[in-house]
Amino acid sequence: MKPTSSTHPLLKKRLGTRGGAKVMARRKQAEAEPEGRWGGVRLLMGSILFIVLVAAALTVWRAGPSAVREQMEPLLGQPLLNRSEPSEQPLQEPASQPQDLDSIIKDEELLVPQPMARLEPKGAALQPVASKGTTQPRASTGTPSCLAKLSQQDKRGVLYLAKGHHTLLDKDAGHEASRVLNALKLNRTKLESGVWMAAGEVTIDQFRNYVDAVRAQPEGPAKDAELAQIGVLWDRTDPKAKSGGLYARAAIQPVRGVSHEAAMAFAAWYGEKNGCALRLPTREEWAAAVINRFNGWNSNDKDKTIKYQMDSLMRGVREWSLSSCSLGYYLLGQDDWTGVQHVAAPVCMPASLSVAGFRLVMDE
Repeated sequence: MKPTSSTHPLLKKRLGTRGGAKVMARRKQAEAEPEGRWGGVRLLMGSILFIVLVAAALTVWRAGPSAVREQMEPLLGQPLLNRSEPSEQPLQEPASQPQDLDSIIKDEELLVPQPMARLEPKGAALQPVASKGTTQPRASTGTPSCLAKLSQQDKRGVLYLAKGHHTLLDKDAGHEASRVLNALKLNRTKLESGVWMAAGEVTIDQFRNYVDAVRAQPEGPAKDAELAQIGVLWDRTDPKAKSGGLYARAAIQPVRGVSHEAAMAFAAWYGEKNGCALRLPTREEWAAAVINRFNGWNSNDKDKTIKYQMDSLMRGVREWSLSSCSLGYYLLGQDDWTGVQHVAAPVCMPASLSVAGFRLVMDE
């Protein structure tokens, strides 16, 4: 029995026998192509899936159960229980009893700086004074005899800065000390060890002794180098000093035109001469001294010693520090000569410039 053709009789008559055969061949080919094409795609996808599954199985077999758990825990958001491995969690210790406030303050070494007695010219020992409800600073094991001698000329004394935290009290926000320390983010600082600090700057008269000692050296390259380091601006005086003012005599005005190198050389010379190791203060030590004086200051006090010392730290002359910066070393305090209050930003200067004065400290 011949298979019946699906070609319409009129189309078959129009195309003829050969033309109909070609049309039918193309039609059968078009009907068969989709099935063959999709079959190839399914075969390709199946092969890829098989390869992925085999690779995953090999990875799991090599890594072991602990690695699988580490990969899955972040995805699930909770730890997976592994019965084959012992727990690595430490045993929880029983909660300790709550400490009282005094114990916490003691453990943290949180010291609130308090007013300290000044060192009198005759060399009396400096005794830290602690107010009620505060931690008394630990007494120093050494005697700052050379600093005391250095500070006798203007009777500003020596400050002892205890080891630990020093925090500026929240009072009189408009005061210069409060504005400067808050702007410089030095309103809270920590000292790793106690230090003694001269309450006043090195004076012109004191620095002149060092200059005379250098000039008395034998002629040679070493002497020339030291004199060049000292410069010619160290004996400048303040033209605004009045006859009855703080710096009435030029000799006790703070030296203000020296370089960082010259200040370090003076510290080494004076320390060797008096048998002690002296250096420049860091920014943190200077801030701790300002905090100490500000926290102990009361505008109603008849004794002006604390205010006198605080003014010396905050103004009069910029002072070299031991803290380095991008250009050289930081300057501390304000300079009355310039009349510009650089409150919002620190001041950094090259060590070779003769632009500042300095004070000295001694480690406890």
